[in-house]
Amino acid sequence: MIKTFLKSLNIWKPTIEDWARNHVLGLFIFNLILMLLILLHSAGYFAPYLEITINLIFFICLLALILLLKATSKVIFIIAIAFWIFAGVLRIIGIDIWAERTAIYTFEGFLVGVFLQIIEDK
Repeated sequence: MIKTFLKSLNIWKPTIEDWARNHVLGLFIFNLILMLLILLHSAGYFAPYLEITINLIFFICLLALILLLKATSKVIFIIAIAFWIFAGVLRIIGIDIWAERTAIYTFEGFLVGVFLQIIEDK
């Protein structure tokens, strides 16, 4: 099974490498934004005025995906579905608090995906 997965990865390797080469600057800026937001969250900056929560970080990352990496609504929906499946797995395992948080990320992903789909269709 692992060999089959690795073979399928080799088929996609040139496409992934081309995409990465074309989006190096966007990936760099995206990672800088993500690191900065996580550091600000852990340090508690802007705490009384703007609470930087993980939900806000996830939402900003979705917007950064669209602006920096040119993600389409299809990509955002795939991310939301992946979080939905992960929330279901967490619920089955019995980690309810994380399942609820993951469900919130799913909702945010679907919300951004729907708005992006509306913008793309105009």
